[in-house]
Amino acid sequence: MAHAGAASLFHTVFRRAFEHALDDLAQTCAHAAKATEAEAEAATGAARESARAWATFDARYRKHTVAEDDVLLPTLASRIDNVASAYEFEHEAEEWLFEEVTQCVEALARATTREERAELGAKAARIVHATRTTLKAHLAKESEHVLPMFEAKFKREEQAELVWRFIAKLPTTDVRDMLTFAADEARGDEIDALEREMRANATCAAAAGLRRALSSDGRAEAKATPILCALFDGASDDDTEEQTTTTTTSGRASDDANGETEEPARKRRRQADVASTTSKQKVLPIDHIFQFHNALRHELRRLENDILAISTEGTNDDDERLVRMIDGRFVFLRGVYEAHSMSEDDIVFPALEAKSALHNVSHSYTLDHKQEAELMHDIVTLIGEMRASFAGDGKAKGFREGLVESLQQACVAMRVSLETHVAKEESELWPLFEKHFSFEEQEKIVGQIIGRTGAEVLRSMLSWVRNALNDNEREGMISSMRHATQNTRFAQWLNTWYEGKTDGIEGGDDWVKSKPGEEESVEAEAVEQPPAAHEGIGHVQDYLRLRAGTVDTDTFKPGWEDIFRMNQIQLEDAVRAVNRDDTLAPERKAYLIQNLLASRWIVGNQLQAQQEKTSELSASGGSEVKEPVCQPIDDGPTGGCKHYKRKCKLVAPCCDQAFTCRFCHDDVSDHTVNRYNIKQMVCTDCNVRQPVAAECLNCKTSMAKYHCNVCNLFDDSSAAIYHCPFCNVCRRGKGLGVDFFHCMKCNACVSLQHGKHECSERGMDTECPVCKEFLAESETPVKELPCGHLMHATCFTTYTRHYYTCPLCRKSLGDFSVYFRMIDAILEDESEHSMPTSIEGKTQKVLCNDCCKESEAKFHFVYHACANCRSYNTRVLTH
Repeated sequence: MAHAGAASLFHTVFRRAFEHALDDLAQTCAHAAKATEAEAEAATGAARESARAWATFDARYRKHTVAEDDVLLPTLASRIDNVASAYEFEHEAEEWLFEEVTQCVEALARATTREERAELGAKAARIVHATRTTLKAHLAKESEHVLPMFEAKFKREEQAELVWRFIAKLPTTDVRDMLTFAADEARGDEIDALEREMRANATCAAAAGLRRALSSDGRAEAKATPILCALFDGASDDDTEEQTTTTTTSGRASDDANGETEEPARKRRRQADVASTTSKQKVLPIDHIFQFHNALRHELRRLENDILAISTEGTNDDDERLVRMIDGRFVFLRGVYEAHSMSEDDIVFPALEAKSALHNVSHSYTLDHKQEAELMHDIVTLIGEMRASFAGDGKAKGFREGLVESLQQACVAMRVSLETHVAKEESELWPLFEKHFSFEEQEKIVGQIIGRTGAEVLRSMLSWVRNALNDNEREGMISSMRHATQNTRFAQWLNTWYEGKTDGIEGGDDWVKSKPGEEESVEAEAVEQPPAAHEGIGHVQDYLRLRAGTVDTDTFKPGWEDIFRMNQIQLEDAVRAVNRDDTLAPERKAYLIQNLLASRWIVGNQLQAQQEKTSELSASGGSEVKEPVCQPIDDGPTGGCKHYKRKCKLVAPCCDQAFTCRFCHDDVSDHTVNRYNIKQMVCTDCNVRQPVAAECLNCKTSMAKYHCNVCNLFDDSSAAIYHCPFCNVCRRGKGLGVDFFHCMKCNACVSLQHGKHECSERGMDTECPVCKEFLAESETPVKELPCGHLMHATCFTTYTRHYYTCPLCRKSLGDFSVYFRMIDAILEDESEHSMPTSIEGKTQKVLCNDCCKESEAKFHFVYHACANCRSYNTRVLTH
């Protein structure tokens, strides 16, 4: 503080005085609460002392707040936009908090019975503690956020003048009391430094007006008052006529303050704002984000009531149950609040700050989030201490003295802080969205928020929030979210639990299947087939296995394990591969093609025979479980197949047969199973058929570490998997908001670790340009090309072995500058040694696929360089 200006020094002095007074006041109220068991006269005296101490503090703090609102904050707002209003809103919130404290301490002072004093004393102690926490946080924010702005934007003499104007705004009769109160808790070096700063500008108009306001009798006392004494050092007792005529609003403010002060300036400004603003009629997308606040208020009140129900000693039989319930509910509350705060810090506030008219509007709220996180951490610590006090048999050893009171006070402080915070957001930030953001911009923000929210958290939050809304608000919120996610499968996911519906939900893909190189072959269970069919398929198998072994393994070539997974495009590719093989005799080639095309028919017969066999078993045995068509990959403690590890089999509703997973079904069938329609499973430990669940109903065995009740996916491996409510499938990863987010425009889960994401609207709702498989339903990872188009990663590997341009737009697939410079060197060597004289100087007009510009290039039979970007990715327009 050695080099701080007058504004910073003045605020520091008053902050320390107010914090010390708040600590004393909290001790006084605590003493009054404990005095309820003493003599009635002593208890009444302690209660009245609390009321007197609070009245004194209330009067001083309100005068300080009025001066801040009328002098400091408007002056700051004249040079820096969007900062002062947040603190004016906080001052308004403090007013209703002060009224609540006043009611509590006055009721305590009027209490006549021991029971009344006990109840009211505890309540007064809690609300005073909350007030102390809130005001300390407010003063700390001003020190961290506002004071650096005064230091940066105001010269030292300007700061001194501001402080004189602040003092002049105080009622003349109370100036000495206020400054003496502030100086009593300040360090001597701080007061000396402040007086030096004030003395250096004691001739300003505000100081002159204050000198005139002090009577001749009061000047002697003023000269002995800390800080105020700087008013008279080096200044004449008689003001000149010029000083009189140039008195500014500061002097008039002092005169006005001598009587009953008028309404604070912030109230007049707010009334003007309300009068000039028409009431909002239409419902906007962002409204439903702020409706979270209603649920938050409701939950805070419920949690506070539960905590107040804990017995002081902690020895009641119901205490452990109550503490455990409170712990669980607080963990949930903390989780959803942190998710909400993170969304505001990472998405909402940056969107506000990006508007040129809204710079600096959100920093105060970011500081609120940090302070509230500390309050929640304190509550977690106290609840943990409570739980530790219970022995293993569930009986309490007893809480330490003051533990319950500390938790109750911390809970009330958190509730007051959060309610103040959300009230400020609704009053200041909410209207800004209607004024500065279009409907589409608001929808985009909503999409970004929920796109970073995991399925379980989103479901919990929606279920929680809708209980705090009426029917119209609830339906409006869901409708808005559906519209913001209209390019996705969010509505299908929502229907699986919000209304209990699953009809019409389409398939997708998990993207959690093993990599192609790690898969083992699937062996269909042997069933009776015609000998010719066995022989033909066997010949196809031998040919494909031989051919796959003689080519580069990095290139996709179908082998025996791929026959049953071929889609129509892949099947046709395999037929062409056989047809192009000149080493085969025509008869052999026709034979292999015929059996390859008949492979799906053969599989269909296998499936039909298997169904007939299992139907016979079911008819004869009744309770026997249908055997799986997929062979497990191991016989160890963790079962499963080549796709997943799990301890159950899924019953396909289309076939009424048990398969280890849906891929096992699709591999050996001529149709696919709808994962969302699966209703039953078979436990592999006890072989009991039952509804799909995470745990066996019979033997209580856990089916897998991960279970999704939407996709009916089980996986017992160590891989991290999450369900995306917008893709409505499970994917590999830690979760939305952790390492992925769902882009509503692209309709794809995008990694948060790959920097800025370039959107391609509904880019996943298309085919891979190489294999023509639908990308959104593909199990293969997708690669984004530099031009923005998408293709399978495996297709990209194969494609780039032969081509270096995008198959859709023909732009280069990477940085080929080194390759292009090599071509430059080759052409230069050609021109020097072997270029015919007949074409020297001849040019051709070319169009560059990379920069999309036309230019003239030297004649060549193959290579033509763009004159603008030197790329050889060009095509000839004219010769």
